[in-house]
Amino acid sequence: EQIQKTLPLRQQRAMELASMKGTSTILTTKPLKQYNFDLNKQEFKDFLKMRVDDDLPNLPRTCPCGQPFSVGHSQQCHLGGFIDHRHDDTRDLFITKMNTAHVDVEREPDLIPLTGEKFKLLSAKIKDDGHPDVRVRGFWTQRKSAFFDVKVIYPNAPTHRVLPILKALHNEEKEKRRFYCERVREVEH
Repeated sequence: EQIQKTLPLRQQRAMELASMKGTSTILTTKPLKQYNFDLNKQEFKDFLKMRVDDDLPNLPRTCPCGQPFSVGHSQQCHLGGFIDHRHDDTRDLFITKMNTAHVDVEREPDLIPLTGEKFKLLSAKIKDDGHPDVRVRGFWTQRKSAFFDVKVIYPNAPTHRVLPILKALHNEEKEKRRFYCERVREVEH
């Protein structure tokens, strides 16, 4: 712990993240090709460097969005980064696992259109283009749908770095609940 306090703040944060429950499973996971867990030597080295928030060699200078490219930028940019890939990979793995136990699983389901319903929370999704990531019928109760929405965050983003990690995660979870929970409960039942 004393050594950790002598590190720069960004690396202290990386050490805190690396010591959280479950974050070391990649080091003991079988390299299963079907789940893209089979990292080559360079990918594994890059993973280790990212784990301690170290810079990666040979990155492009500029992102397709026009900003300077960095590991941090790649974890936040929706145009030239990897955040959408991480989200979609997580969602798709969840769907694959749900399909092994349930027969009615849907990716990005349309919600029932609203017909004048009002919600207490102003942040609730009221447009018909809002949709959670996954619907699973029979997850909690037979013939009833459960809805799941994946959120991937970069804990070293400026908005998250000022908070303890668990607080940042909790805030993101609350935000997702504000978007969908009331509508799903009241309209979708």
